[in-house]
Amino acid sequence: MTRPSGNAVLLATLDTKGEEAAFLRDRLHGLGVPTITIDVGILGRPRFAPDIDRHTVMNAAGVTIEEMGRLSAGDAIRRMMQGASVVTLRLYQDRRFGGILGLGGGKGSNICAAAMRGLPFGVPKMLLSTVASRRSHQYVGVSDLIVVPTVADLIGVNRITGTVLSNAAAAMAGMLKSEPYESSGRSIVAISAMGATSLGAINCSARLRTNDYEPVVFHCTGLGGQALEQLIREKQVHALLDLTTTEIVNELCGAGASAGPGRLNIAQEMALPQVVAPGGLDMLIFPGSDQVPERYRDRLRYEHSPTAILVRTTWEENHLAGKLIGERLRTSPTACVVIPRRGVSEYDKEGVVFYDPSCVSAFESGVRDTAGDKIEIIPVDAHINDLEFAEVAVRILVRQIEQGQNLRRAVKQ
Repeated sequence: MTRPSGNAVLLATLDTKGEEAAFLRDRLHGLGVPTITIDVGILGRPRFAPDIDRHTVMNAAGVTIEEMGRLSAGDAIRRMMQGASVVTLRLYQDRRFGGILGLGGGKGSNICAAAMRGLPFGVPKMLLSTVASRRSHQYVGVSDLIVVPTVADLIGVNRITGTVLSNAAAAMAGMLKSEPYESSGRSIVAISAMGATSLGAINCSARLRTNDYEPVVFHCTGLGGQALEQLIREKQVHALLDLTTTEIVNELCGAGASAGPGRLNIAQEMALPQVVAPGGLDMLIFPGSDQVPERYRDRLRYEHSPTAILVRTTWEENHLAGKLIGERLRTSPTACVVIPRRGVSEYDKEGVVFYDPSCVSAFESGVRDTAGDKIEIIPVDAHINDLEFAEVAVRILVRQIEQGQNLRRAVKQ
């Protein structure tokens, strides 16, 4: 596997960050990295002539510079985000570059980050931002974008900014000149996990490797679930062991570890072989004690860390989560629900703070209420982190994968 090109795209608002962009461009050239500079500025004239000017970017968004001048600041930025995304993706599809850098302040960072997020996983992406330290999650989303705080404002090249820009150029040169990671070629199985189900994920990973699959584990407490499902959309995942569905109950209860209202849908829509378990359904997650809403403050809680306060879920919430999961899976020909009757997290086992077998029963009842006999539901007399549970879950998933392969072969014949 090789990169499509050794060139780097350099995105910047050249009306306000022209001096810094020129310095970064020259540092890249000095390291043997050719550049394609794209101007995403809106306000004034660029400090130097780019390879792709702002008119081209605006046209890609369907507007002229005169029309941009009549838009509000927010709408103008959104148009440039759209145009920059179109231009960079076209360049990448034409194999014109192998990596991308962007630099900006509050406005420019939004434009550059949008363009980078639209590129495939694995393309080196680096954003140098004056506001990165307080907004990095907004720029990264579920991508593999690297965000570098500039420490000082990008108003001239000096000892601080020059060092940051030089380091960024060296990092990009290193990424472009190194060989990309060579995959094993085995089918990828995504596993959802969290700290309280990580031992279960480790057990499942070991058994998947024994069966010649490549496990990839996602920390699914919000963005992890979104990242997992984005890679499913990109067809980089071949099967799903959804061990940890805490994001479902967090979404239902308005807690902090939600992955959004569409969790589970994409795997079902793409008929991906999947085994689903209720990992982490015993807890709602909040980023601090002061973030726990009043309606949950009389609940049993546990401090997993100073930034992860766990609140015990109720019988009703587990039943509702089961009903939702059953509803979302009931039309999937390749889904199965496996239920660990001895507990769904490290905190939900005999002698530990959240242990309550009735909530596992509530979940099972909820799944059966909506899924009925449409999907296979398999209770297991084990804890989610036990070896016995991993053996059952992986055995069923391998069977689902093989059945899917046989079905595809039959259709082709």
